[in-house]
Parts: sequence; C-alpha cells; structure tokens
Amino acid sequence: MIRKAFLLSLALIVLPLFALAQGKDSLNVKGQIPALDEKGKWSGTATLRGGYNFRTHTWKDNSSNIPHHEVFTGVKLNHKKKNFSVELNLTAGWEMIARNSRRATWDDFRDTAGRVVIREKLSRMRESKYGFSNIYNWKGNNNITYRAFVNNYLTVRDNYNCIGTGNIFAQDFNILNLSVNQEDSYINKSAAGFSLTRQYGGGNSFVYHAEVSHSLERKKSLWDTFSDGPKPIVKEWKLKPSFRVNNANTGLKFNIKEPFGIKRMKVEVGGSFIYNQNKDNYCGESKKNNIWVDSTKLSEDFNYLTLRSIGTLNLDYSIGKFVFSARYNLEGFADRLTDRFAKEKFQFEKKPVLTYFNSVALKLGKHHSFSLTNNYTFRRPTYTQLCWYPREGKYEDQMIMGNPKLKNTTTLNATLSYNFNYNGFYTKADYSHILNEREIEETFSKDTLEDGTVITFFSWINNRHSRIYKTNLKTGYNGKRLTASAEFTYYNYSQRAINKDIKKKDHYWNFSAETGYKFERDWSAVIRYSFRSDRRIAYHYKNSYHNLNLRIDKKYKRHTFSLQANGLLDKMDATMYYSEDEKGIWMEKENKNRRYFLLSYTFSF
Repeated sequence: MIRKAFLLSLALIVLPLFALAQGKDSLNVKGQIPALDEKGKWSGTATLRGGYNFRTHTWKDNSSNIPHHEVFTGVKLNHKKKNFSVELNLTAGWEMIARNSRRATWDDFRDTAGRVVIREKLSRMRESKYGFSNIYNWKGNNNITYRAFVNNYLTVRDNYNCIGTGNIFAQDFNILNLSVNQEDSYINKSAAGFSLTRQYGGGNSFVYHAEVSHSLERKKSLWDTFSDGPKPIVKEWKLKPSFRVNNANTGLKFNIKEPFGIKRMKVEVGGSFIYNQNKDNYCGESKKNNIWVDSTKLSEDFNYLTLRSIGTLNLDYSIGKFVFSARYNLEGFADRLTDRFAKEKFQFEKKPVLTYFNSVALKLGKHHSFSLTNNYTFRRPTYTQLCWYPREGKYEDQMIMGNPKLKNTTTLNATLSYNFNYNGFYTKADYSHILNEREIEETFSKDTLEDGTVITFFSWINNRHSRIYKTNLKTGYNGKRLTASAEFTYYNYSQRAINKDIKKKDHYWNFSAETGYKFERDWSAVIRYSFRSDRRIAYHYKNSYHNLNLRIDKKYKRHTFSLQANGLLDKMDATMYYSEDEKGIWMEKENKNRRYFLLSYTFSF
C-alpha cells in the first residue's frame, strides 16, 4: 500500500509536468514550464526559533521542575518566472516537554483506613521533527491554472513516564509501587495532490482536484513495575503497535455566475469521492525466562475501510438590502471494520445524511447589518471510539476500549447576529440555540483481574441530549497603530440522559481580550488574556483556568526578531469524572508546563 500510494502521488505530480513540458493536448494546453536555467525571481526566508521554560511548578508540599525546551529552524524559498512559481519549505527541529499530574479514584478504591488510592506521574517527551513541502503553480493557455504539491513530515518521539501509586491520608502519600514506562515512536506522514481550474467568460469556472496521503506510526513500549511487598515484583511487557492511514479523494465542482440570466446570483455544484483506510496492527510481546515471546492476549489486527460520496449545492443571491445563502451537502457512506480473522464485527449505517446551512442577511446602511442562520451538522465516531479491543491508556492500570455501537452525533443550530462597523470600530453580537442529539460521552468502569489488579476501563457512549443557549459579544478597534478586541461568551447548558429521566444544568462563561500596538522604528507588541470558568458537562467537571501571553516583534531591514512569553498566569488544571451512577469518582490534576519563552529570528532575502 505504501508503494502504491507513493507511485500514485508521483504520477499526480510528474505526469502533468511532463505533459506541459511536451506541449501535449492531453491537458488541453500548449503552454510550457519555463526552463530551470532561465533567470527568474528568487526570494525567501530563513528562520531560527528557540524556547526555554524557567518555571518551577509547586503544589502544596511537592515541587518539581517541569521544563519545556525547543529549537527549530526552517528555510522557505520562492521562485517566480512568468506564469510559473514554486514554493519550497524545509523544516527541522527538536522539542522536549515535561508534565506533572495526579490522578485519584474514590469509593471502590478506599481501603479500611479510608485512604484513597492516588497516582502521581511525571512525564517527559522528546521529539525530533523533519519535513519538506513543495508547491507548484503555473498558468497555461485557455485560462487554465494548475496547482500541485507534495510534502513529507517525520517525527521521532521518545517518552519517559515515572508513576508512583499509593495511599493518601491527611496529605501523606505512601508509595505502594513504582512504575517506569519507556516509549519510542516513529511517525511519518506524506501527501501529494493536483488541481486544475478552468476559467470561462462571465466569471464561470470549473475545478478538478485529486489528493492522496499516507501516514505510518510505529511504537515500542516497555513497563517496569516495582512493588513494596515482601518480595519486590518486576513486571515487564512490551507493545509494538503500528498504525497506518491511507486516504485518497477526488472531486469536481462548477462555479456558475448569473445562471439563466438571473442577476446577482452565484451557484456552485460539485461532487467528490473519499477513500479512507485505517490499518491497526496491534501486536505484543511479553518476557519469559529473559526471552521476548509473542503474547496472543496482546495481539489484534484491525482494518477499517470507509468510502464517502459527497454531493454539494451552494447558492448565493442578493436582492436589494437582502443577501441569501444556502449550502447543502448530501453524504453517503460505506464502512467496514474487521479484526485479524477478517470477521466483520461492525458496519456503519449506510443511509445518506443531508447537512445544510441557510442564511439571510439584512444590510441597514453602511454600518449596520442583521443576519439569521440555521445549520444542521453531524459528527461520526472516530476509529478509536469504535474499535472494541482494549489497549493501554496513560497508566499501566488503565485501558481504553471503543464501542462499536456508537451512532452519529447531530447538531441543530440557529443564530441571530448583529454587526456594526464604523471607522475601525466593530461590534458583533450573537444569540444561538444549539440542540445536540446522541452526544458521544467518555465514561469509565472498573474490573478486577485474577491477580487482584483493578483496571479502569475508559470507553464512549451515546449518553445524552443537550440544549445550549449561547450569548456571544465581541467588540474592538482596528487602527494604523492600535488594535484592541474583547470577547465574552456565556453558556446556559442543560442535559438529559437518553434512557433515564435525569436532567443536569450548568452555567459557564469564557472571556478573552487582546491589545496590540505598533511603535516607531518597527517595534510592535501584542498581549492576550483569556479566562475559562468552572464547568460541569454531563459527568465531567473542569475547574476555572486563565492564561496570559505576550509577544514583542522588532524589524530591522531584512531582519525580524520576536520574543514570546506564554502561560504567564496559568495554573494547575483539574478534571473530575463521575461514573453514570455518580458513586465512582476519578480525578486528574495536571501541570501543563505552559509557562515558557520563545525567541525567534527571521532573515528575508
């Protein structure tokens, strides 16, 4: 499959270029690409960025360094000659991130002394990233424009996790066992595509596109567990999963201006086909007598195929002070999820789904306008949410298991908006009513193994219907030197379970503000503040969170210097999960290492 994807992507790029160079009629053009030895206009930039975290996180009587270091470099080249242009991008970099988090579970995990089982984790992740991309644009005869691209990105990742599990009572943490996990990942993503646009008189055109992509991820994982019992127990096991995703899509659309002589109307009609394959080779090994052997309990292969056909119809029409817009998509699916024995265990509903977006706007002079929109969308479950085979989670006693019975989540949204613009000042006010059906919700349960180990299983269910009344206000000013904006969003949320007459309500809100100023001598600065209030969504609770970011830029001839300070006011983030009967509680507190500084330099030529 990798070879086929590569050959197809190569053909999509090389064949059109070869045909153009030869002046063939297969593409209905006679234009030729300028020879590379002809002089053209070159330009580009070279960038170097480095970041460092100076912060030490503290929580009660515990403290630890949570660093974030990174170094990245990149080169961007542009070449233009008559009707031909090419853009080349090369990037490379290294990043190291560390996190500190605590997880605790109540009820079923309490011992006779009333102490709670708690887990404390320190994670360190190092990544090396490399990538390149090429974009080609050229214009031939007969008003035909071509565009082609090819790119590839590689990430090599090294994870180290140290987890302590024990009892806690009156803030005294007694370690029962310690686990160390080392994980190596190799992730490679490549893509290629080609598009053709044909312009006709009167503003009409048609566009054809074709794209292919491939991604591969390989991972090795090793766990070492140490117990404080009479005889320390060491458990070692290793997973070597690989995950492949192949995509291909092609489509054609027509843009028609003033169809049938109707003034001030535009119509777009099109269709596309999308092929997606997720191939999950989930194999494992365990150690016996110092020899790694296959473990059938940790082995499973899955193949998830999806074929989507999409038909689109877009319409825009204006009459007087009114502007009408309509967008319709009819999507059909053919899905199949099988295990390593090629036994089909899942087949998604094949009924086509119609989604739409309708809008009518009323312009009152140059500065005021009202609009009313309604749209219907859906979200399909992901492969991870569907695949029923248990796989390792964030901790050695946590497993993730999908639910093949999940259904689509649908959303119906109606919004009334007001817009005002005058001499750089603007205001936008929205009021929305959002109705979600069969929302996909994460849930958890517990199971005890034969050796007494308690495993927490995380999965997903179509758990609820929800209704949200959303109010949003955004205002600001855009001037030559000063820019300022502020946004406030308020949510009135209510939820009920599908099979039970249980209702939950909550109110929460977000606020953000941003100010930028351009000083003399090419200095500029931007500061942004954001806040999120406490919220309870179904069986999840998140605490309040706020953040402050600062950026300063200096330009000097062809040189640009930038300094970013991120996460200046962040704090520990907490999430609490409740089981469906609300008797079991599982909580996580995490330091997100967001306080770090970035210094970048760019040279333009």
